[in-house]
Amino acid sequence: MVLETGKPLEIERKGRKLKIIPASVPGKLKRLKVHKDYLKCDPEELVHIDWSGEWKP
Repeated sequence: MVLETGKPLEIERKGRKLKIIPASVPGKLKRLKVHKDYLKCDPEELVHIDWSGEWKP
Protein backbone atom coordinates (compact mmCIF):
# COMPACT_ATOMS: atom_id res chain seq x y z
CA MET A 1 0.00 0.00 0.00
CA VAL A 2 2.81 2.43 0.82
CA LEU A 3 4.50 1.75 -2.51
CA GLU A 4 1.27 2.10 -4.48
CA THR A 5 0.08 5.38 -2.95
CA GLY A 6 3.37 6.98 -1.92
CA LYS A 7 1.79 7.92 1.42
CA PRO A 8 3.72 7.02 4.58
CA LEU A 9 2.28 4.49 7.02
CA GLU A 10 2.59 5.15 10.75
CA ILE A 11 2.41 2.29 13.24
CA GLU A 12 2.95 2.07 17.00
CA ARG A 13 5.05 -0.71 18.50
CA LYS A 14 5.78 -1.00 22.23
CA GLY A 15 4.83 2.62 22.83
CA ARG A 16 7.03 3.97 20.03
CA LYS A 17 5.87 5.25 16.66
CA LEU A 18 7.40 3.99 13.44
CA LYS A 19 6.90 5.48 10.02
CA ILE A 20 7.24 3.40 6.86
CA ILE A 21 7.92 5.54 3.79
CA PRO A 22 8.83 4.61 0.23
CA ALA A 23 12.50 5.06 -0.70
CA SER A 24 11.44 7.12 -3.73
CA VAL A 25 8.09 8.78 -4.31
CA PRO A 26 6.56 8.16 -7.75
CA GLY A 27 5.86 11.24 -9.84
CA LYS A 28 2.35 12.67 -9.96
CA LEU A 29 1.84 11.52 -13.54
CA LYS A 30 2.60 7.92 -12.56
CA ARG A 31 -0.25 8.05 -10.01
CA LEU A 32 -2.91 9.21 -12.49
CA LYS A 33 -5.89 6.92 -12.89
CA VAL A 34 -7.56 6.22 -16.23
CA HIS A 35 -11.09 7.62 -16.56
CA LYS A 36 -12.40 5.98 -19.74
CA ASP A 37 -15.91 7.41 -19.43
CA TYR A 38 -14.85 11.02 -18.75
CA LEU A 39 -15.46 12.35 -22.28
CA LYS A 40 -19.12 12.41 -23.26
CA CYS A 41 -18.30 12.63 -26.98
CA ASP A 42 -16.06 11.09 -29.60
CA PRO A 43 -12.47 12.40 -29.08
CA GLU A 44 -12.21 12.98 -32.84
CA GLU A 45 -14.90 15.67 -32.53
CA LEU A 46 -12.59 17.68 -30.27
CA VAL A 47 -9.78 17.60 -32.83
CA HIS A 48 -11.92 19.13 -35.56
CA ILE A 49 -13.61 21.96 -33.63
CA ASP A 50 -13.54 25.29 -35.49
CA TRP A 51 -12.47 27.93 -32.96
CA SER A 52 -11.93 30.69 -35.54
CA GLY A 53 -15.14 32.48 -34.46
CA GLU A 54 -13.93 32.58 -30.83
CA TRP A 55 -10.36 33.72 -31.50
CA LYS A 56 -9.74 37.45 -31.06
CA PRO A 57 -6.18 38.56 -31.84
